[in-house]
Amino acid sequence: LGSLGGATAFSEAFRINNRGQIVGRSTVAAGQTPQNAVMWETGQIRDLGRLPGTNFGRANDINDFGTIVGTSSQFEGFSGRAVIWRAGETTPTDLNTLLPANSGWTLLTSAEGINSAGQ
Repeated sequence: LGSLGGATAFSEAFRINNRGQIVGRSTVAAGQTPQNAVMWETGQIRDLGRLPGTNFGRANDINDFGTIVGTSSQFEGFSGRAVIWRAGETTPTDLNTLLPANSGWTLLTSAEGINSAGQ
């Protein structure tokens, strides 16, 4: 599928939707640490980025409408912030900013899946 950093860089795919859109992560450059969330579509890789001030972005799932969810964190494998990319967006939104007041939720660290209803 390719990577953001060229032939010797790391990339990993996690999900594919019914439209053939694939999401995952990729190192930004070969031999460097930062990873961005990515989407592959029609043979092209698209950089979805990560939240400012973090080093790791990961797209975990995509629904059939192109809404993507994942995580953005400072350190790989450690708690970060759950994020969402609405169809066509190339910058993530922290899902914590969308929590209603008094919802009982305190910190969403990763969004692992999304259905066709956007849940």
